[in-house]
Amino acid sequence: MNAIQEKIDLLHSVALDEASLDRMLDKLLHVVHGQHREKLDHLDHLLRQFEARYQMGSEEFQRQFEAGQLGDDMDFFEGSGLIELREQVRCKLERLESH
Repeated sequence: MNAIQEKIDLLHSVALDEASLDRMLDKLLHVVHGQHREKLDHLDHLLRQFEARYQMGSEEFQRQFEAGQLGDDMDFFEGSGLIELREQVRCKLERLESH
């Protein structure tokens, strides 16, 4: 058993009742949601700067980058990585918000 599962099992065993455990987990999910929201805001800020520098939106940039039309400048790889990371964080937020 891994350390995380052990902690989850410990919480389950020491919680006063299921409602208490549910409230604890809701609070934890709220904290994680806030962290992801901050991360998404930061990535959006970085991407707005990137879009302004290259005068194109993220979707158009990603299309051209994946088609090999922009070259191999390290900045383009970083921009593409930011776009992918933003999508991953956005998907996690959607999962949290659908809970």
